[in-house]
Amino acid sequence: MDKIINPKKLIHTQQGKKWLSQFKPIDQEIAFLIANNLTLVSHTEFERNLLTKLEEIASNVAGTVGFFAIRELEKEKTSEGFDRKVVPFYSQVKSYDGKSVNALSASSDQGSEAKVANIIRQLCKSNPQKYLNHPTLENLRRNKSDAIIFVDDFIGSGGRAHEFLDAFWREKTVVSWLSGKQISFHIIAYSGTDSGVYYAGRHSSNPHVHIYRDAPTFNTFHWGSEKKKRVTELCRKYGHIANKRRKNMW
Repeated sequence: MDKIINPKKLIHTQQGKKWLSQFKPIDQEIAFLIANNLTLVSHTEFERNLLTKLEEIASNVAGTVGFFAIRELEKEKTSEGFDRKVVPFYSQVKSYDGKSVNALSASSDQGSEAKVANIIRQLCKSNPQKYLNHPTLENLRRNKSDAIIFVDDFIGSGGRAHEFLDAFWREKTVVSWLSGKQISFHIIAYSGTDSGVYYAGRHSSNPHVHIYRDAPTFNTFHWGSEKKKRVTELCRKYGHIANKRRKNMW
């Protein structure tokens, strides 16, 4: 096995070594292959590069820019309690100062969205005349904003970003601005899959999608058919073991 030490590879961390030790010796070579294709991204690196990407895109916008952290939103419910369309954005957020709306949901689980909201806060403090932190509709209008930038850490399937844009697409005022080309939509994420970026970019609002680095998937790895077959077999084998253990716990 090629085990050249690279500190950015998860397999060379204590957690990575512990993970690898769970596999039988005969399976560790292919498990190592899987883990060695994962890259460790520190909080500092993530924040620095995402912030740089935000500044790069926003600085090319002539006027003011509104920033929003992408997160899960409320949905309308059917009489049976099933989810329907996402609720229009400004119908489900609150403003305490008339300038900004709450950046985070009421949920206690605010992992990535809290980090992204903090990065937006940092950027907007650096240039409050140009960068607006989760602005109200009136604040966007008052400042004649030229762009809205939606920010996420990762675009997987693209569904969450697509749905977040839906919430703005249901705001008649915003749609009017887009139709009149008074404003443009951008999505920026640290990373994303090709399919997720494509799906997010296919939204009716015609957003520009930007990522700092791409995220490879099983189908994009250049492993060859034999290695892909072995990886699939390993996942099925240990997935079956994990499911069996969970059943025994119950």
